[in-house]
Amino acid sequence: MKKGWNRIIIEKPFGFDALCSHWLTKALLSKFQEKQLYRIDHLLGRNLIENLTVLRFSNLIFEPLWSRTYIRSIQVILSEEMGVQSGRYFDGYGIIRDIVHSHILQTIALLAMEPPISLNGEDIRNEK
Repeated sequence: MKKGWNRIIIEKPFGFDALCSHWLTKALLSKFQEKQLYRIDHLLGRNLIENLTVLRFSNLIFEPLWSRTYIRSIQVILSEEMGVQSGRYFDGYGIIRDIVHSHILQTIALLAMEPPISLNGEDIRNEK
C-alpha cells in the first residue's frame, strides 16, 4: 500500500476468543500500522457515545464537576425491547459477550476514565 492512507474498520466480534483475536491482530499488523486499525462496536459509534469525551473534557460546565470528587456513583441501564431469539448472531457469540463486555463496560470506561492527554483516539484508548 504505497499511496494514500488506508484505514481498516473492523466491527466486533474480532475473533471468538483471545487467541483468535491476537492472531487476527498480528495478521493485520503485518500489513498495516496500528493507527490505521479501527475496532468498533455499533453502539459505541452512535453520536451520544461518540461525543461523550468531548462533552466531558471540552465542556467548561461539566469538565470541572465530572470527577470522583463530585460523583459518588454511576448507573448504566441498558433497556432493550428486542429479545435474543430474533438474532442468530447471539447463537454463536452470546448476549453476555456482546452486551456486557462491549456496550456496558466501554460506556462505563468512557464515563469513569481520567482525562486523556488529548482527545485523539489513541490517547482516549490508552486512558480507558
